[in-house]
Amino acid sequence: MRIEPPDAGFGGTPDEYRRALRQAVDSCPHTNAHLIEAPEVLTDIAGLTAGLIHPSDLGMTEMGRNLADKIRPLLS
Repeated sequence: MRIEPPDAGFGGTPDEYRRALRQAVDSCPHTNAHLIEAPEVLTDIAGLTAGLIHPSDLGMTEMGRNLADKIRPLLS
């Protein structure tokens, strides 16, 4: 079994994917399109599980609070 690089099936690196998302939001004609970057939502690596991929319970709590803080002004 051959393991492909994580980005092989998608044609880009994580940085390219993030750049494409930023460009999509920047060029979107709708004023209600927003991009909230991951570091704004999970600010500390301690919020991840040991594998450093998935958020821990603490990380999920931080993400929920930070995301709510970012979305709240957009809804008013």
